[in-house]
Amino acid sequence: MFATVHDISKRVHAQKNLAEQHARELKRLAGLERSQRLTVGRELTVIELTKQTRQLKKHDPGGGGER
Repeated sequence: MFATVHDISKRVHAQKNLAEQHARELKRLAGLERSQRLTVGRELTVIELTKQTRQLKKHDPGGGGER
């Protein structure tokens, strides 16, 4: 009987550890997904700004004149 109780408590402890690890991994994944969204957003902004810069240069090849 003691062996059965001991085995069950070991199993419960292992399940608890697994659940905690799973929660940590989900939190880490959420952080990585957020970082990816921010990075992709920045890259898309850079691409858009590059396009706008090229368009402006086409319309004003002299560089905007003197200051």
